[in-house]
Amino acid sequence: MGRIIYTISVPEHSVADSKLKEWKASGANVSALVCMMIEEKGMEVDHIENLKKKLRRIARMTDGGKAMEKEDWDIELGLWF
Repeated sequence: MGRIIYTISVPEHSVADSKLKEWKASGANVSALVCMMIEEKGMEVDHIENLKKKLRRIARMTDGGKAMEKEDWDIELGLWF
């Protein structure tokens, strides 16, 4: 299996910054740890991002006090029930 190099940026002095520095200082394989985290949590992150999109869509649909019809709510929230 080939390898691809990615470059990422994280906010300075953030939790991610501290954790990456900690892993590097301890001699851990940072790439392997990041890959493991993505493989374990990737679906959860995707789900959260999809929920954010859904909420933004609902916010646009109700912008300015507009009411949504029951059918619209059923479409937007149907998978939650």
